[in-house]
Amino acid sequence: MINGNLRYKILAPIFLFICLNANSDPIDSSVFNNNYEMKVLLNYISVKKEEPLKLFIAINYNAKSEDIIERLTVFYMNLEKNGIRSLNKKKQIKEIYKKVHSTFFQKYVEEVYFSDIFANGNYNCLTASAIYAMVFEHFDIDYTIKKAPEHVYLIADPNGEQIVIETTLPANGLFVYDDRYKKGYVDYLSENKLISENEYKTKSIDELFEQNYNQRTSINIYQLAALQYYNFGVTYYNSLNYNDALKCFEKAEILYDDKSITFLKSATLQNILNEQNSKKKYSGKTLARYLNVNKKSSTTIDYADNIFRVVSNELVINHPNVSEYKQYFNDLITLLSDSINKNDFYHTYNELLGYYYYTSSDLQKSLYYFGNAYKFNSENIRTRQAIAEIVSKYLIFDNDYENRIDSLDLYIQKFPFVASNSMVQQFLVYSFSRIITNNFEMGNIGKGKHYLERFEVFIKGNLFKDASSEHIGGLYKSIYSYYYRIHNYIKAEEYLKRGLELVPNSNELQSTYTYFQSSKKELLEWARKNNYSTKDESMSLDNESVSVLNSVAKTNRESVNFVVNKYLKKKQWKLESVTVGDKILKFSAKEQVIFSFTTDKDVKIKDETTLDSGTWSYDKNESLLKIKNSKDLGIMYIMIYEADSTTIKSVVNTEKDAIKAITVFKGF
Repeated sequence: MINGNLRYKILAPIFLFICLNANSDPIDSSVFNNNYEMKVLLNYISVKKEEPLKLFIAINYNAKSEDIIERLTVFYMNLEKNGIRSLNKKKQIKEIYKKVHSTFFQKYVEEVYFSDIFANGNYNCLTASAIYAMVFEHFDIDYTIKKAPEHVYLIADPNGEQIVIETTLPANGLFVYDDRYKKGYVDYLSENKLISENEYKTKSIDELFEQNYNQRTSINIYQLAALQYYNFGVTYYNSLNYNDALKCFEKAEILYDDKSITFLKSATLQNILNEQNSKKKYSGKTLARYLNVNKKSSTTIDYADNIFRVVSNELVINHPNVSEYKQYFNDLITLLSDSINKNDFYHTYNELLGYYYYTSSDLQKSLYYFGNAYKFNSENIRTRQAIAEIVSKYLIFDNDYENRIDSLDLYIQKFPFVASNSMVQQFLVYSFSRIITNNFEMGNIGKGKHYLERFEVFIKGNLFKDASSEHIGGLYKSIYSYYYRIHNYIKAEEYLKRGLELVPNSNELQSTYTYFQSSKKELLEWARKNNYSTKDESMSLDNESVSVLNSVAKTNRESVNFVVNKYLKKKQWKLESVTVGDKILKFSAKEQVIFSFTTDKDVKIKDETTLDSGTWSYDKNESLLKIKNSKDLGIMYIMIYEADSTTIKSVVNTEKDAIKAITVFKGF
C-alpha cells in the first residue's frame, strides 16, 4: 500500500533544521520519533549507507525492536541448517518465498509498520517486500524492487530466472486520482522547474501526470524504507493531521529524493501555514521548510514573502510581541537553505523593528535596526527617510557642536544619503557656523580654520545643495566681521570672496562685498598708517596672565560681589572691547552685544540683528558669572576681576578649557 485518498489545497508556505553539510538543507530534530530513529537517519545522511533492518524498525522503535533482529537471525540459521545454499537459484528463491510467508505472515492490512510482522503477523505489500529483500540479500540472491503508485513487488534473480515475488495486490485495487490532484501535482512540477515550460504548454495534464507520477520504477531498499514513512504521511494527511504528516514526508525525503514525496510535503506545509495563519500561531520553521521545498518557484517565493510580511505586521505593528517575532525570524533564517536569497527577509525584519523602537522612543535601537535594513536594501525610500529622521533627532539633543559635527561625519560615512537631507543640512550649517564663529570671536583662529576647512569640504562636495545660501553666507560674513574689527582688511576681503565662491547668490555677502569695495582703499591706508598686521593673531591669554588676574579677582572679591549684587540687574551691559595681543579692539555700536539681566535667572542677549534669551547665575566665591544661551545652550564664563557701577573687567571664555580673553563691559 503506497497510495492513498489525498486531499490537496493549493496555497503556499515553508519548514527544516540540523545543518549537515554544504549541499544539504537543515533538518529539524523534532521530526524524529525517537533517538534511535534520529541516530539511524543522520548516519544515513552522513554516509549514504545503513543496515536496512535499522531503517525499517526506526519509525516506531521500542525495547522489543531488538527482538526482531534476533528472530531474523534465528530464521537465517534455520534456513542454513536446512541446506538452503546447496539448492539451485530457482529452488532457493521458491524455498525462501514459502518459508518467509509461513513463518511471518498472518493477515494483509494496508496500514501497518514493518515491526507488526513480528508482533502479530500483519503485513502489506511494502513491509512484506522489505523482509523478502533482506532475506535475499542475506543469501546473496540478486533482486530488484519495483514500485508503482499503488503497489510494490520484487523480482528475484532479475538477470536470470526473473521470478516475481508478489506478496499480494492492494485490497482496494487501483486508486483513481482526480483532476484536481493531477493538476496540483503538474503545477508543482512546473513552478519548481522539474518539467520544462514547453512541456507544460504542449502536453496535457493527464499526459504529464502519467509521465512523471504514474510510472513503474525500480527502487533500492533504502527507498523502500522511505515509502514506509510516505505511507504513514499519506494516512496522517488524509486525517488532517498535517504536523505528523510533515514529519513522515521529511524523513521519507531523506531516504528517497522523489517528486511525489516532495509534492505532498509542499502541500502539507501549505495546509500547516493556513492553520497557523487562522490561529495566529506562527512558526518561522514552517516558512523556512516550505521555501526549501520550493526553491525554484517564483510564485512560492512571492507567496512566502507575503506571508512573512503579514506575520511581521501582526507581531510588530498590530499586536506587538517583539520577543516572539525575533524567535520567529531566527527560526526562519536558521533553517532556510543557503541557496535562497535572504536579503528581503532581513530588510523587512530590521525595518519593522527599527520602526517599533522608533515609536518606543528608543532611538539607539531604532537606528541600529534601520541601519541593518539599509545594508540589505540601500535604495529603500522608507528606510532612508527613517534614518535621516533619527539622525536629525540625535542632532537636536546633542548641544555640543563639536560632538554634533563629529557624529555627523560618522553618520554620513555610514549613510551617505543623509548629507542631502535638508534638515540634516540645516543642522550641519548651523553647527559649523556656531563653532567656527565662536572660535574666531574668541581668538582661537587655528581651531576656527580647522572647522572651516571641514565645512568647505562638505560644501565643495555639493553635499549642501539644499541648504540655505543665506545661512552659509552668514557664516562667512561673521568671519569677515572678525577680521574687519581687528583691522585685518586683507583677510576680511579674502573670506568675503571665499564665501561668494561657494554661495554666489547670497544677498548678505553681495551687499557686504559692495560696501567693502567702496571703502577698501581708505581702510587699507588707515591700517598701514596705524601699523595693523595682516597676520592672524591669537588673543588668548597665557597661563601666567590668567594666574595674575585670578589673584586680582581674589583681592577684589568683596567689591566685585557688591557691584554685581547692586548694579548687574539695574543696568544693561554692552561688550565694549576685547584685547588682542597688545591692542585693545573696541567694537562699534553696531558690533556691540548687549546683555540685560531681567530677573534672578533670565537674561536677554541682543546684537545688531538678533535678540536671544538665556539664563544666568553668579558664583560669589569665584566672582564667576555664567551666561547660558537658550538657543544653542552654549555657556559663556565671565570671571570678573575688577568692577564698579559703570565698568566690568573680566576674563571670558566660552568653555572652561577654551581660549581666554580680556573683555570690558560698559553699563548704561
